[in-house]
Formats: sequence, C-alpha cells, structure tokens
Amino acid sequence: MLALLNNGLSGSIPDSLNEASGLRVLQVADNDLSGTWSLASDGYARLVMADLSENNLSSIEIQAGSAPRIAFLIAPDNQLQSLPSGISSLTSLGNLDLAFNRMEGALPDSFSDLELRGLSLQGNELTGSVLPALRAMSETLLDPPDPDNPDEPVETDIGVVLDLRDNRFTGVLDESILEQSRDAEKWVNLCWNDLSISDEEAMDWLESEHADRPYEVCVNRTLADTDPGLSGSWYDPERAGEGFSVMLLEDGQTMVHWFTYSPADATPQRQNWLTGSELIEHPGLEPLVAHAPTDGQFGQGLDNPQNYPLDMAGDLNLAWLENGKLMSERRIGTALGAPPVSQNIEMVQLSTLAGTTCDNQSPYQKYSGAWYNPSRSGEGFVVEVLPDESVVVYWFTYEPGQTGYQSWMVGDGQFLPGGPGTDPISVYENRLEVDMLRPVGGTFGPDFDPDAIEAIDWGTVEIRFDAGGDGHVIWQSEMPGYGQGNYELERLAKPKLADCD
Repeated sequence: MLALLNNGLSGSIPDSLNEASGLRVLQVADNDLSGTWSLASDGYARLVMADLSENNLSSIEIQAGSAPRIAFLIAPDNQLQSLPSGISSLTSLGNLDLAFNRMEGALPDSFSDLELRGLSLQGNELTGSVLPALRAMSETLLDPPDPDNPDEPVETDIGVVLDLRDNRFTGVLDESILEQSRDAEKWVNLCWNDLSISDEEAMDWLESEHADRPYEVCVNRTLADTDPGLSGSWYDPERAGEGFSVMLLEDGQTMVHWFTYSPADATPQRQNWLTGSELIEHPGLEPLVAHAPTDGQFGQGLDNPQNYPLDMAGDLNLAWLENGKLMSERRIGTALGAPPVSQNIEMVQLSTLAGTTCDNQSPYQKYSGAWYNPSRSGEGFVVEVLPDESVVVYWFTYEPGQTGYQSWMVGDGQFLPGGPGTDPISVYENRLEVDMLRPVGGTFGPDFDPDAIEAIDWGTVEIRFDAGGDGHVIWQSEMPGYGQGNYELERLAKPKLADCD
C-alpha cells in the first residue's frame, strides 16, 4: 500500500510505479499531481484500488493487459478531458468514479462491456446517449443472499450507484429503456440532462429505477453557472409569504436565510427561519446544511451561542436552472420528531442586488450583506440594496419574553441623506429607514397556504452607517413586547459583486 494523501505532491505519477508488482493500493488523493497517469500493458499487476481524487490529472491511459485486478478506480475532481483510454480492458473493474472532471464527447459503445456496480460521472460535459452507461452496470447490483440466512429479506434500495447528473446527455427515453432494469430500486440518477420521455412505459421505468428526487422536476432540464446576479430574494409565486434570501459571498460560500413557519402540528403556531452558509463547489449537486436555532430572546440573541436547541434542521440543495429559476430541494426535520419533510419547489427571483453586474451599480451597494452584534449572536439583519437604490431588510430574531421561539420581520424602504444626528450615533454617512411587517399564520411544508398569511404592521427600523463601515440599528415597534431600542452592528458577510473597471 502506498498512501500519500494530502502531501503536497506535484508533477506526474512516475511510470516506474508500473513495476511495483506488489502494490495493491495506491492512494494519492488531495495533491497537485498533473499530466497523464500511464498504465503499461504489464504494469500494476496486483493493484486493486487507485484513489487519485482531487488532483490536476489531465488524462489516464490504460494499455491492454495492465492492472488486471483493479476493482476501484477513483479519480473525481481532476482535469480529465476524456474517458481513460482503454478503460474497457479493465476486466475486474467494479467501481469507477470520474465525477467533476472536464470530460466531453459521447460514451463509446465499448463502454458497455464493463460490469460495474458503481459508476459516477456527474458534473462533466458528456454528450450523446446514456445507454452505454446504463449497459455498463452489472446485471446484479445487489449482494447475493446470505446462504446461512436464506429467509433474510434482501435490501433492494441500495441508493444511487449510477450517477449521471449534470452532463449534456441527450436523446429520447422510450420503451427500450426497460431493458436496463436491475435488481435494485432507485439506483440511477439522470437529473440535469437534456433527456426527453416519449411514453408511459419509460415514465414507469423512471418511477421505479430513478433516485428519490422526482424525475419530472430534473430530467429534461439543465443547470446554469452561478454568478453574482443570483444573489437576492427568491420565492414561489404560489407560496407568497415565505422565501429565501440568498447571497453568494466574496469568500465563495453560499449564504441562505429561509423565512418560513412552524409545522402544522406545532403548538403554538409560529414563525420560523433557517440559516446556513457553506462553500458549495458543485451547486445543484451538493446540499447546504440549514438550521433553526431556538431558545433566544428578542434584542438579545441566544443565551449560549455555542450550545442551543433547534426547532428545525436539514439540507437544502439549490439548483440554478438555465431558465433563470431556482429549484430548491428541501429535506428538513423538526424537533417534534416527525419524519423529515421533503419538497422540490421552483422559485423565481424577487430582488437582485445592486452591483452584481456592471450595469446595475449603486452608491449604496456596499451596504448589502449580513449584519449583527457579536454580543447578541443568534439574531441579525440581512440588507439587500437594489439597483433603484431602494432596500429590503430582513430581521431574523426571537419573540420577546422567555418563549425562545423565533420571530422575523421584513420591509422595504429607501436610503436617506447622512449627516449629524442625535444619540446613539451622532455622525453617520448614510442611513436607511424601513417600515417592517411581521408575516404570521403560515404553515411549514406541503400544508402551506398563502391565503392564511397576515402581514402585521410591526414598526420601523432605521440603520445608520458610519464612514468606518459599521452600523447602528434603532427600532420602534407598535407590537407588544418589542418596544424600542438600539444597538451597534458590524458586518458578518458581504456578497460578491461584479468586478468592473
């Protein structure tokens, strides 16, 4: 075994390794290896597994007779331009992972000669038919029954073992697809390819074989590249009263604030918000973890920001579509212990941040982002400055008193001139003033009814920004318990804006 993971290796994999006749496992993941990995006709005689993940390899060349025992070839997140030449000669190969490379072109018919039990090709630019990939899968994907326990039921839902998401495969899925049935359930994922479905038999096949995201929301649709212009508010017009504020940040992370409500069986009915921020290298293919902290108090945040209970938590998978919409796959569990709620909802952009293109600049765009007070961690503000110099403000916080439940408000307003002011901040560069609403009456998940939403006048929020880039919030609420007050703000996160000369 040769294990050199994350060792800062560069250059190419030496040809001399072909002569390492006793080498069974080659692990060189997470380095900076480049060039071509060449497998000679008599090389790697006993190699069983090669893990080349997260390098910069441009190609793999396999001569007939090389690596006769290799069962696992793992090379995602490289720079491969095409399938490894000679791949069909690896007669013992059972698992092949070439995800997130730069492979183009159609799969050759010879690819069907493989007998794989796992194949990952997602995140490439492969074209043509999906049939060679389907045919490359072993007729038997499941482990054989245990002879010592012949009455033990065989697990047929083994998860996705053929992943073809986010390529450029085309063609019509018709009754011929029925020949590609296997002994497992939900084993294939064809999402985000330009595939059409011709008849009910093909639909029935997808219903049985396709992964548990409903195929109709993602098959025959393709993903778009991300860009700063996607930052802003998103919602489903048929579910007005809840939605996302999404910001693609300067450091490459995606930050989401989801404003919604408690489940139908929650007591009492209340508002909820979830937030999460992660580096998503492959949007639409990787989830973002979102959570809804509870046990806080309005104007004070969480009592213990390092340890707090959750109202809800789960995964969001955000897929930016070429039609300009956002597909939100949500799988969220609640503290009530009910099974997680899964939904796929298509959303449209409600607001776009100023400065995300060179044509929508604003002198106030520098104030967009997330703001908070470190001594009140667990609550804060999202400020969205729009190209017309108006502004949308979200305040994610908690109810007054000791309930610990979440609360959120939203409003839109305008920037006003800066200048001398009164306490608590006497000199400021710019300020904004917003009339805030508190939407109530909604229900989380499939029971959501937009007609049940009531937007209550909450009061006003003013945020003053000083020349040093910090802020100060001043509020006055007409709702019981919220009262009036103020505190200092500092920036938590800043959206990525367009780089304009």
